Amino acid sequence: MLARRGNRLALKELRAHTKALAEEASAHDKTLSELKGAKEAAEMANEAKSRYLTNLSHELRTPLNVMLGYAQLFCQDTRLSQSHIDTFKIIKRNGDHLSDLIEGLLELSKIEAGRLCLHRDECNLKTMLQQLVDMFQMHADKKGITFRYQPSGHIPDYVITDKQRFRQVLINLLSNSIKYTEKGSVTFRVSYRNEVATFSIQDTGEGISSRDQKRIFQPFEQIRSTHNQAIGGTGLGLTISSALIELMGGEITLDSQLGKGSTFGIRLMMPSVYHEVRTLEQDNLRAKGYFGERKAILIVDDDKDYQKLLVDFLSPLGFILKIASDAKSGLEILHKNRIDLAILDVRMSAQDGWQMVKTMRKQNLYTPVLMVSANARDNESSLAAQGYHNGYLTKPINLNTLLIKIGQLMMIKWQSDKEPEIQALSNSTPDFAESNKMPAKKEHYMELIAMAEIGYLSGFKSKLIEIETSFFIPDGVTAKLNQYLQQCNFPKIVEYLREVSCE
Repeated sequence: MLARRGNRLALKELRAHTKALAEEASAHDKTLSELKGAKEAAEMANEAKSRYLTNLSHELRTPLNVMLGYAQLFCQDTRLSQSHIDTFKIIKRNGDHLSDLIEGLLELSKIEAGRLCLHRDECNLKTMLQQLVDMFQMHADKKGITFRYQPSGHIPDYVITDKQRFRQVLINLLSNSIKYTEKGSVTFRVSYRNEVATFSIQDTGEGISSRDQKRIFQPFEQIRSTHNQAIGGTGLGLTISSALIELMGGEITLDSQLGKGSTFGIRLMMPSVYHEVRTLEQDNLRAKGYFGERKAILIVDDDKDYQKLLVDFLSPLGFILKIASDAKSGLEILHKNRIDLAILDVRMSAQDGWQMVKTMRKQNLYTPVLMVSANARDNESSLAAQGYHNGYLTKPINLNTLLIKIGQLMMIKWQSDKEPEIQALSNSTPDFAESNKMPAKKEHYMELIAMAEIGYLSGFKSKLIEIETSFFIPDGVTAKLNQYLQQCNFPKIVEYLREVSCE
């Protein structure tokens, strides 16, 4: 009887435990279902935010591109008085600031979504740093504080890094240091050793407490006090800077004490490049034309203001311009005319830029294509069209950068105010006796053949420009290579170069 009673009690207790476990499991299933629903809702909200930022970026960048483009044109117009030029420089500077704010929002969105792609650019480090110093020297002078630039003597001329994002980080840090320093100085130090660049930005501001030093790297966080209540900002600069430096494989540090100022430090791997690639940006030249026969450029964009901007900018340089407002009209122009370069807007009605460039290649139209978009996120979509286009620029476009891209894709040499005008190359045939360069050797042509055999278009163009800079190549050879390059006919290039190298 006692054994039976014990069994019944044990069975009763087991049933109670089983019921409790079943209820707990049901509660877990319910919680898991709610968490899954919350996660899906959060992902949908994040995707909706990304779409909103994408559309907002496009709507803001389109008019901003035209405004900044004309500001750049007027800044270079020697017919205007200095006071008018200074006014346009103010417009450009504020437009650039607005562009940076838009870029900051998009960068944060891409970082959160894990969609940020870094680029390997050859960057003139000394030139870029000097440009930043000149820009922030004016800000410091207006505020009445001292700005010091202290570079070490071993900084290389050229390094490899993501130029745009690295510049963005330095702008954020320098801007903050000057913004939060009421009196005293800001010191910008740069050193370079063993392929590692070290940057230090020290100010004599009010400093940051140890409690707030981690918080300032969080999104939309700003440390407010009685001294900086009136200072504006989105609170995204340090968040983006920290995330970008981490993605680039570097580190960012902060050393600060209340009442004594702050020091932000950056350590970043920057491999040096010892060969120089001359561009308009590095030489700071103002192009007034180009050598050789006239080239035709097709502009396909549904924005009339942007069409007019490019016409006003490119026409004085001697280009033949063809304009189309949609992909269908652009394709008709390509079939009826000889076009040396097509500049396509990504977003257009009916058929967008990516669809148009794919259609071009399917119809055996191998004209070099430069894609332009007011949406920075479209650059990621370029992966889907890889191999179809030859270059990509984001609005608002720096006109100097546009010239550099055009020069690279069309393989033209610019005329500038710093060099005398000479006869077009197409109208003259200088021989080697008139040139100060040694003729290109067989090994140089073999280097070009190696690039052509693997279909490396951009590498072939860069190598050809590099050889032409130091050695003499007959104009007939260059013209023939350009003809084959327009068609992307690498077998013919290889065959022709083998014949030339054996002569």
